[in-house]
Amino acid sequence: MAARSLASLGPALFQGLRAQVFAWDDGLVVKLYLAGRSRRAVDSEAYATRRVHEAGLPAPACYGTVEIAGRFGIILQRIDGPSMAQALLSSGWTRSAELGHTLGELHAKMHSVFTDEADPLGPAIRHCIERAPGLPPEMKEAVLRVLAALPDGQGDSLLHGDFHPMNVLMSGNGPVVIDWDNVHRGNPLADVGRTLLLLRSAGRHAAELIPGAEPAQAERGVDAFVDAYVGGYFGSRPGRKADAEAWLVPLATARLIERVPGEEEWLTGIIADGLAKSQPERPLALSCS
Repeated sequence: MAARSLASLGPALFQGLRAQVFAWDDGLVVKLYLAGRSRRAVDSEAYATRRVHEAGLPAPACYGTVEIAGRFGIILQRIDGPSMAQALLSSGWTRSAELGHTLGELHAKMHSVFTDEADPLGPAIRHCIERAPGLPPEMKEAVLRVLAALPDGQGDSLLHGDFHPMNVLMSGNGPVVIDWDNVHRGNPLADVGRTLLLLRSAGRHAAELIPGAEPAQAERGVDAFVDAYVGGYFGSRPGRKADAEAWLVPLATARLIERVPGEEEWLTGIIADGLAKSQPERPLALSCS
């Protein structure tokens, strides 16, 4: 492909915290990361996207990587359509049950694909827990014991790692999953737990997402979406919601390393409550520095 400059790309189609998406050639876009993203990480995402597309999952086709003005990017099939989150909000929550069920079935379909290429999830979570900011060592040790007790070795399912309505585009040919930059293999219930955590995080601000929305209406909409997601997923795969929620303590601890604004106190509360329930006979000092 011919070399291009940032100025030649035109306005961004999408602006995220870590990357921008620009039109490329006909039917293509480039996802261009902001400065600081390594070539290795971008190459890994491109490879994962290509492999899941080849496996028949609804993911965009990938056409390689580029470097523009010192920034690395991925050339992808252009998917036109709103995100599932945008579709949900534009409906005023009236499509909560429909879209939540679709998200659950889509996640279940993903977990029917197995891989031996991706890195295992367990060590990655452990790495994040050990480096989670603001937690005392004894609290991290308690979380690591919870992680060690979880059945991580049940198969080698493909795990997305960041599966939520913003990462599903509602194309004219059906939903398409994007952002395959955190792929692992392991217990699919850990991936469901991560999605539940992300949905609950978004739900804390649901009333703010639609101007004039009543908090009670937003809360009902989020609850209906989550319930439908759970129903859609476990209607297609074995397991229970409680099995996925068993992962919340280590997942919440691992998420601390992402330093999402406004989440630290909420996540710490999930961790403290979960540890208290899992180890009632060993009270811990759960204050954070």
